[in-house]
Amino acid sequence: MFSKKAGDPFNMYANSGSPNTIRNNLTAIKQLYKRVESSHERDFDELQTLISTVQEESNECEVPAIEIYFLKQYSRFHRNSTILICYSILESNMVAICEKYASQRKLPIKLADLNGNGILKCKKYLENFEIVDFNEPEIKKHWEKLPVLSKLRNCIAHAEGDLSKYTKLKPDTINGEIGLSIKNNHVEIESSYVIDSIDRVQNFLLSLHNK
Repeated sequence: MFSKKAGDPFNMYANSGSPNTIRNNLTAIKQLYKRVESSHERDFDELQTLISTVQEESNECEVPAIEIYFLKQYSRFHRNSTILICYSILESNMVAICEKYASQRKLPIKLADLNGNGILKCKKYLENFEIVDFNEPEIKKHWEKLPVLSKLRNCIAHAEGDLSKYTKLKPDTINGEIGLSIKNNHVEIESSYVIDSIDRVQNFLLSLHNK
């Protein structure tokens, strides 16, 4: 059962800051992601099998071949959208932590007063007021891949994954990440990268709450 204090338990942003909410939201997202991904894989295998049973020149090949094309697009959109949701949870929780400490300590500067954007702006705030030590081994371990996730999120959100339209995400960065690749100048995301990203966000946010 949900706590009566939780407000809308399905609002993953309004409840930012609670370790249990963080854990439950990201666990639910990962489980749902895996189910949808498995469904796509089963459909793909069935369509490939269907195509293999008919002659290549036959009209019977055309419809399942088109289905495969769109299925690959659906899988791409699904992976991209899950990355966007995952990042949104990360940023909203970091903002909530910054605002909590600003209020508790009556800090003279608020997060909104700093230059920058997203999680890097939050990191600057937490470091400037010595709220979080990002060189602490546990924090550093979980944080180190998140700046790439931030750039990937921006590339997807603002350029639909097109590297020619979002030049802050470099090809060398993509090629250095397991589960990311480049195809026709667009970022390709493997399923493993999505799952790893969900785990990284959860581990990082929970490590913040343990400090």
